[in-house]
Amino acid sequence: MNPPIVVSGTAAGNLHSSSYRHFLAQIQARFDAQICQGSEPLFTTDTSDLFDTYLSTFDDQQERQSRQCHCCRDFINRFGGLVTIDQQGRTNALLWNEAEHDGAEKTGIAALAKQVRQARITGVFFSSLSVWGKPLTGIWCHISITPPAGLLHQGVLKNAAQFMAEKREDFKTVQYALQQYSLANIEQALTLLQTDSLYRSEKVLGPTEWLHRLQQACTSAKGELKNNLVWRAIATAPAGFCHPRSSMTGTLLDDIAAGMNFDEVSRRFAEKMHPLQYLRPQAATNQGWLQSQFPTCSGAVSGKSMVKQVPSPTTLCTVMLPFNSVLTML
Repeated sequence: MNPPIVVSGTAAGNLHSSSYRHFLAQIQARFDAQICQGSEPLFTTDTSDLFDTYLSTFDDQQERQSRQCHCCRDFINRFGGLVTIDQQGRTNALLWNEAEHDGAEKTGIAALAKQVRQARITGVFFSSLSVWGKPLTGIWCHISITPPAGLLHQGVLKNAAQFMAEKREDFKTVQYALQQYSLANIEQALTLLQTDSLYRSEKVLGPTEWLHRLQQACTSAKGELKNNLVWRAIATAPAGFCHPRSSMTGTLLDDIAAGMNFDEVSRRFAEKMHPLQYLRPQAATNQGWLQSQFPTCSGAVSGKSMVKQVPSPTTLCTVMLPFNSVLTML
């Protein structure tokens, strides 16, 4: 990264500037307060050219030149548009609030906060970076954030970008389900599940209650507030809750929406919730899947048979017995 353009009066950098360090500390303090130790989900927005908005608020040419920093530009454009969403669906800029600043940057912070508040949510934000931005280059300090460990993405099977893409698809799926299933249908399904009128209803109660709460909240919200409530819901939803149409919740709601009587709904629900059917694969296993899941197996899959490599007795002893016992046997 290149340092800021140096002009007269700024050759010493800002490393020892108490006012600028105070400005950086205020941003970190707001971040810490907003995220609640990592329990509050963060969201991306459709903001653009945020750094240019910030820079344009400095009228003094020398002041503006001293702030033309590549590191700060990258940070503001990458992380400056992040927001949180409250219980009513209102967004709040994660990093910017002019009321918390009293220095030369106050006007710039106000411009950033205004642009971010007016932006539209585009996704759920995840990051595995332990530091956001580049805090220091030579004699120059830059805007940066140190997130708590609880906020870092720890996924093993999927990285942060893949998880963000998955949440964007979850948003589309849940939005479609909310449009397809009315509040009345969901309430009818919830009544049947809560009264134990359906076989193994406890397996489906949680996802249906979640969908019911979300539909209730969205019914009283309008415009972007409704979309924001859906974004917040999918960001914190347990695994499997964001696919109601392909779950038993969707099956039950489809039957209710089709006008089936209780006996028919109950019979169909019981058939699909049978232990030999529910959450069990219904298609035959193919050879490619077996090879990907069991790479130590050899041979071809033909009909119902599969040839495996059988370990020798010596191998079994080495695996099953402690090291000293194996030495004794040898």
